[in-house]
Amino acid sequence: MIRLKYYLGVLMGIPCLPLIIRDGKRIRSSVPSLPEAKNPAGIEGKSERKINLLAFGESTLAGVGIEDQRDGAACSIAKVLAEGLDAEVNWKVMARSGYTMKRVLRDIVSKADNFQPDIIITAMGGNDAFKANSPHNFVAAAGDFIETLQVKYPNIPIVFMNMPPIKDFPAFTPLVKFFIGNLVELHGEALDKTVQKYDNVFYISEILTFQKWINKTDKPLTVNDFFSDGVHPSGLTYQLWGKETGKYILENGII
Repeated sequence: MIRLKYYLGVLMGIPCLPLIIRDGKRIRSSVPSLPEAKNPAGIEGKSERKINLLAFGESTLAGVGIEDQRDGAACSIAKVLAEGLDAEVNWKVMARSGYTMKRVLRDIVSKADNFQPDIIITAMGGNDAFKANSPHNFVAAAGDFIETLQVKYPNIPIVFMNMPPIKDFPAFTPLVKFFIGNLVELHGEALDKTVQKYDNVFYISEILTFQKWINKTDKPLTVNDFFSDGVHPSGLTYQLWGKETGKYILENGII
């Protein structure tokens, strides 16, 4: 079914390709080039129990859109785990903006240092969708990624965070939101099936909706408040996303 949806999307997209390319060029020219966040490591909590958290990923874990990783998703996850497990959480981020799953594996995981994690967090999918990688190729790369990590870090749980909510990106045109947004959701469906083949691997399959987060606060927020540049998350989004991920880990007894 996923493959059928993908090819139907491809057929629908062919007549729109010139418009998609045009919109893509306009988006690239209008969105500012933001740096990755500084300080990609830290410690949360203080306890005799020590937990090492290692995060691999693309721009969302690299912290594009914020200045310091202490306002990022990995640090937010660490804070939830530190409080929920009464632990000292030593966290480290290894991520690069613009990287696909395949490139993260090739250029980051392969060069990871001696930091020994107790849990691995990853967030990817956006760049694979932007590069129009098929769901088949995406999950093939995900399988290689998982298997490499399981050899490098035996018995360590791996948690894939939600796919990026591309359909809500303010900087994207309706046409790009439709085609790239649908593609990233297909990647999510395929990843959900893929992780079930492996022990100790999890995927948070819930589709992110900012309206749900808006409903949880009494602040007068709009979707734009969740983005730094119309594409990358704001500090608010990173922190909320990290808290939700941390809660998922605790509620499912992953660590």
